[in-house]
Amino acid sequence: MRASLLTFEVRSGNVVLGHSELEDVDEAMGMRSGPFRPAPGYDQFRGVFRRFANAVGPTSREPDNAEEFAKYFQERDSLGLRLFDSNGREIPAVIHVYDYSVEAGPDAYQLEVYLPPETPPYDGGLHTPPTVPWRRDQ
Repeated sequence: MRASLLTFEVRSGNVVLGHSELEDVDEAMGMRSGPFRPAPGYDQFRGVFRRFANAVGPTSREPDNAEEFAKYFQERDSLGLRLFDSNGREIPAVIHVYDYSVEAGPDAYQLEVYLPPETPPYDGGLHTPPTVPWRRDQ
């Protein structure tokens, strides 16, 4: 029996930007990712995440735009993004939303979260606070 995944929520202040199950794991990087489903509140922040897409360009072969990257990180960091599990518990993380909806269609969103390395190991070595289960059966 496969464990059902929790749904995670991204917020800026009291505004919900969207949700993801964060089902993909990269333990070596302390990172989780998954498809992102924007909530109505996302629209007011879309420009920040589109700045990243514009800086990268449609392919990774294009030169990076360092000025746009710098603006993106400054704007993103000013949002005070926070991650919550479906029980309302906040999870410390660096949050990034990939928004390629213009280039690849309305479902082209991905959420990536990087978990602080100073937190105790959990879930097979993934750096996650031990009080935050990633699956419903934990």
